[in-house]
Amino acid sequence: MIELYMLFPVFEYNAEFHNVVQVNHQDYTTCNVPVTPLAAYSTGNDSITIKRYGHYFFACGAPGHCKAGQKVDIRVSHSHPKAHSPAPSPSPSSSAAMAPATRHTNRASLPSESLVAQIVLLLVMFTALANFVV
Repeated sequence: MIELYMLFPVFEYNAEFHNVVQVNHQDYTTCNVPVTPLAAYSTGNDSITIKRYGHYFFACGAPGHCKAGQKVDIRVSHSHPKAHSPAPSPSPSSSAAMAPATRHTNRASLPSESLVAQIVLLLVMFTALANFVV
């Protein structure tokens, strides 16, 4: 599951073999793509604007593709997550002299960048599966 604040996902895939459908939670969980989904996209380069908070479920509507993992669960949140405070540094041992600690920030752990990385990763995985599963 991806948690976001606003989203404009772009699904890129081979339209000859794949599509993107928006489904409800139950259909997403069971990979039962209904004849009439909530929305359907079939251009191979679909940009979707999500304007409201909530949970959104997308899958490939081609037979067997959802069960092969071509699906994504997106949650658009109302508020930003609380920033994580850094863990306290260990207290120095009395028997060992230690150099002053240098504080490094792991940029991947920052909420906004981590979120973007997760989105990109999931969309890349969806696209890769769309090109692989025929």
